[in-house]
Amino acid sequence: MKTITVNSQDLGNVATIDTYGTYNGELVDDEMIEHYNEEHRTDYNYDDFDWNYDHKAIVKDLAELRAKFLENNCEAIEKCVVKSTGSPMYYNYSTDYAMFEITYNEKLVNEFVEKNKEEFKSWYSESGWWSSTEWREDDDPRLEENREIARLDYYLNKTINYDDSYWALAEREDEIYWEHTTMERSKQ
Repeated sequence: MKTITVNSQDLGNVATIDTYGTYNGELVDDEMIEHYNEEHRTDYNYDDFDWNYDHKAIVKDLAELRAKFLENNCEAIEKCVVKSTGSPMYYNYSTDYAMFEITYNEKLVNEFVEKNKEEFKSWYSESGWWSSTEWREDDDPRLEENREIARLDYYLNKTINYDDSYWALAEREDEIYWEHTTMERSKQ
């Protein structure tokens, strides 16, 4: 078993924790308003409320959910722990992320890559990993680490069904948003 620290952004779609409306986070507001209107027999809209989101808590909970998904759905991963989370200043070029500490069966991953060597070579050159690994000097310590993460990225995205990954997060996203969002009637 080998343990590495890896950014969720480096593991493709199966590790994404994007909160920028990718799943159904934008719908939570509508659900909360609808619930309020039904309970109070009113017809308010978004602007009639003061909203408070604990975005850090939402990202943390989504990252924990993603880590558990990887542990439970990937034969090679023994343990996946969220070490930290973060969000970009601007979502135009990046997304929310988690730093995972992953303990995995390196032999299993390497055997899978070797078995699919030709497909891996093509994927590796087209995925962006080549540019982040091959231009470095041979003595750069990040070189082998990046190659290792690239192999794990390939393995995860070839062995985990994306739809399963998507729905594992989407099924709990509403609940997570509700736990970390408050709304109060505006005092206008």
